[in-house]
Amino acid sequence: KTLILDNATIHNTAEVEESDRFKSIGIVTRINGLTIRLVGNNTITAEKNGGISNSFEDTLTIMGEGKLTVNGSTTASNYDYQKGILNEGTITVSGCTLEASGGVCGLVGGFWKFDRCTVRVKGDGRSNDRYTGSIVSLWGKPEFTDCAITTPEGAYWKNHYGIGDYCLYGADGKPVTDWVTIEKSAVTIYNFKIAGTQVTSANCNDLSVIDGVSGKVNYDHATKTLTLDNATISNKNTVDEDDWEKVAGIFNEVNGLTIRLVGNNTITSEKSIGVWNYCGTITFTGAGKLVVNGSTTSSEDWSKVGILNDGGIIVNGCTLEASGGVCGLARGGWKFDRCTVRAKGGGSSDNEYAGSIGVLSMYQFSGCAIATPKGAYWEYKDAHYSLFGKDNKVITDWVTIEPIEDYELWIAGTKLTLANCNDLSAIDGVSGTVKYDNNTKTLTLDNATIENTIEDDRKGRGSGIYNQIEGLTIHLIGNNTITAEKGMGVWNFKTLSFMGDGKLVVKGSTTSSDISRQKGIFNYGSITVSDCTLEASGGVYGLVSGYWTFDRCTVRAKGGGSSDDEYAGSIAWFWHKKPELNGCEIIAPTGAKWKEFQSNNNSYYSLFGTDNKVITDWVTITPDPNAIETPTADTTAKQGIYSLSGVRLQGELNNLPKGVYIVNGRKVVKK
Repeated sequence: KTLILDNATIHNTAEVEESDRFKSIGIVTRINGLTIRLVGNNTITAEKNGGISNSFEDTLTIMGEGKLTVNGSTTASNYDYQKGILNEGTITVSGCTLEASGGVCGLVGGFWKFDRCTVRVKGDGRSNDRYTGSIVSLWGKPEFTDCAITTPEGAYWKNHYGIGDYCLYGADGKPVTDWVTIEKSAVTIYNFKIAGTQVTSANCNDLSVIDGVSGKVNYDHATKTLTLDNATISNKNTVDEDDWEKVAGIFNEVNGLTIRLVGNNTITSEKSIGVWNYCGTITFTGAGKLVVNGSTTSSEDWSKVGILNDGGIIVNGCTLEASGGVCGLARGGWKFDRCTVRAKGGGSSDNEYAGSIGVLSMYQFSGCAIATPKGAYWEYKDAHYSLFGKDNKVITDWVTIEPIEDYELWIAGTKLTLANCNDLSAIDGVSGTVKYDNNTKTLTLDNATIENTIEDDRKGRGSGIYNQIEGLTIHLIGNNTITAEKGMGVWNFKTLSFMGDGKLVVKGSTTSSDISRQKGIFNYGSITVSDCTLEASGGVYGLVSGYWTFDRCTVRAKGGGSSDDEYAGSIAWFWHKKPELNGCEIIAPTGAKWKEFQSNNNSYYSLFGTDNKVITDWVTITPDPNAIETPTADTTAKQGIYSLSGVRLQGELNNLPKGVYIVNGRKVVKK
């Protein structure tokens, strides 16, 4: 994929044709990964259009020991055609010499990388048009490796739209329309600013030289680590029209940046955002603490933010506090990993979702949980998550996240933790005796009621029970009920067993606008129902998906089906094989049979009736009175008492602590 130009001249005099304007360009490439290798002196001239056009999302590398001069049109009647190089993908200029000019624009659009090269660029611009000039409308700030802009002095990048529209401006505050020179340099520019100052290879070892920065602050580009050691970063710059990055405490475009905290650290922006992660990922980590103060006085609500995240942020093991006049933590994806976090945002009358933690695209907690305020919950609206309080309004007071041992099990939308697992009746919508023992991975329902009225989301917040614990046992005592008004009754992702002497009635939604939520029990793993009584229903599906084993149990299931899914019904879409029925059988409706069907090259089974349609009435499974309760010779079952992990235990069951054991091949719960 190499085009060689060896002392070559390419001259296109063709007029622009409305049906095919590319015929008038010097070089048009639609090859992804094209390399143009330069030998000697080369020239490309297009009299009526641009010199080079790189097509959408394609990569182009210009390299070699030679030189290339690209002359875009200066006379085309349509100013849009007076461009040196139009880039709609990514162009890398490596090691060579490039000169590009056009009557209106020099370099336009796309992503650019300048690697140890010499470049001259000129576009004359147009009066009162800030999107024309020498280097304009780039999709991101260019990357420079061992080279830098040397003229004009004082040139800087301005981002017009907030994302994807960078233009090179001069010291006069206007787009540069004179020659821009990029030359080889020992200085490398890194894509983030501290207190409005660009971080480079020249200043990165001691960033305290920047005005407003004190303490120990340094950056190691090899590991992409910014260390704050008892540091203070204060940005008092005044907002410069569209150049908001100059007024943020930290403005980041480095993908994979780590901010390591030592001691106590503070970042303050008086006029804008405390920390703005413009793209890529940031990880806050270390044994220290960071306090981030976003503006409370800016004229723009969107800039009154502690931490604004347009990428991904991980808070790992450290202590972080963030506040702003409108938002504390805002936007993007967040992962909180065994950390301590405080966040506060005052909200806005113009945005009902703005507040302490709001408008997130994703959130995840590992080893920590929201401690205050009590009753806080996530609301999923307009494809974003915001944290709401008991008053059903976005929280605008301090939110605290604290480290805690938690478990991958949610009851009525609340995650189980070491703090709440012994009495889950404290959760809204839960009554009776509900508790979880992590030692035996047993959830006990003792005459319990679980009701969830919240709208479901991708995290199962609207489900009665949402399980991601491998090997969970739900032990039933007495009569129990699970109801999810707008989601699935039980949503399982792992291996789950229902057992005990009691009964459980599971009611999935019948009214959700999303029929995929109208499920009694949605099994994305493996479920065993052993000895107990289970009843499950949903508007569309009763029992659906996964692998199932019914062991000497009583089960009733009903799903109303759907005109959009001919296989939806009471028992549907079981994976790859029919369920195992041990000592029990389907007694109603009479003549029920399993039907195998294919979807995406996989086999599934739904239960059909004598009318050759999926059953949408009650299906009943009961113990088979003719089944042999105790096999006379079970050579496959290990005799003795074992833990769930398979370790043989000594002594009698009566002498062992409470828990779940395997006794002579059968699971037994000792109370």
